[in-house]
Amino acid sequence: MKLYRAAQSPQASRGAHFCADPEVARAYLSGEKQLFVYELETHRRLDARGGLKPVALALEAIQSRPAWQIEEEWWTLKLKSAFDLLETHPEVCELLAGQFDWVCYDEDFPPGAEGWLYLGGIPLVGMSLS
Repeated sequence: MKLYRAAQSPQASRGAHFCADPEVARAYLSGEKQLFVYELETHRRLDARGGLKPVALALEAIQSRPAWQIEEEWWTLKLKSAFDLLETHPEVCELLAGQFDWVCYDEDFPPGAEGWLYLGGIPLVGMSLS
């Protein structure tokens, strides 16, 4: 699968965000950033498009806690999207990294875009499109 990223360097590691659409990645170009493309295996992925439930279900299997209880905690923290959760709770990323290399989620910029968060441990190197 091809994923795209606006960055200063072609190298990416755990915690890097990618876009499925090159035009969405172009929206993040600023300063000295360039557009890079990555040819990647994305089989070990958690599809969290559509909300927090897929993440809660994955954690239920990992932690042996009911998904509804996990979701309830997130709602009290006013977390409404997988992106918000993953950006503000690195411990969730650490737990998920044992089972998944990627989390696919809904982006809010631009609306309807598809984002990807890398949880894997192997550094990635992209090819410049700029």
